[in-house]
Amino acid sequence: MAYKQFQIDEIGLVTVYKRRGTKRIKLSVDHDGNIKLSMPTWLPYKTGLSYADSKRDWLAEQLKHRSPITLRHGQSIGSKYRLTFEPYDGVGVRSRILNSNDIRVQYPTELEPSDPAVQAVAEKACVRALRTDAETLLPVRLRQLAERYDLRYRSFSVRQLKGRWGSCDQAGHITINLFVMQLPTPLLEYVLLHELAHTEYLDHSSNFWAVLIRLDPLAKEHRKQLRSYRPVVGGVPTGDNLEPVAY
Repeated sequence: MAYKQFQIDEIGLVTVYKRRGTKRIKLSVDHDGNIKLSMPTWLPYKTGLSYADSKRDWLAEQLKHRSPITLRHGQSIGSKYRLTFEPYDGVGVRSRILNSNDIRVQYPTELEPSDPAVQAVAEKACVRALRTDAETLLPVRLRQLAERYDLRYRSFSVRQLKGRWGSCDQAGHITINLFVMQLPTPLLEYVLLHELAHTEYLDHSSNFWAVLIRLDPLAKEHRKQLRSYRPVVGGVPTGDNLEPVAY
């Protein structure tokens, strides 16, 4: 997709997309703090940049919620795991999963759990645990939902995505972000149903929403709730104004 990037003083880098079929300017901040603006193809870029400049206060408020997450001792990771940090008399930071639900991170006594090296190992361990569960559980649940509603998809995969909860391409291949394993069950199933609805309509037209609401009568409420989650390790609700890129 074609885009241009502009540096705006006191705002930062803004990526501008001109989209066919878009009738208005839309400004958003993704989960990594990237500022994105979409606009009709017929509008000049300076109009979009002026709009972004007029939203300085809103952008500052959004960016406050995108600060990196510091993983904590005793923190829940998904519905199954508990993260624990443990100092030890050794060299290097290491991790392992104990009793199928305890993600244990051990670090040298001269470090702290907040140290970037310790946090990096903890994040990787959490991703491994969530990926294992996602690859085991999600294919089964997606197949069950597809059979219940008589929908067809070609293939399925789990990936670690930065800003999307899932996707479905023209060939019917569905990809789901492993971080859905941190969502409450109703929102996890909303993501699966959202992608299954795309096997009927790839866009987000009224026809698509009619299908999705048939599958999930609370789809609009679930979409609103999903905005409070981030597709990152420990991405629990952080505010009402967060907006995932894909939905």
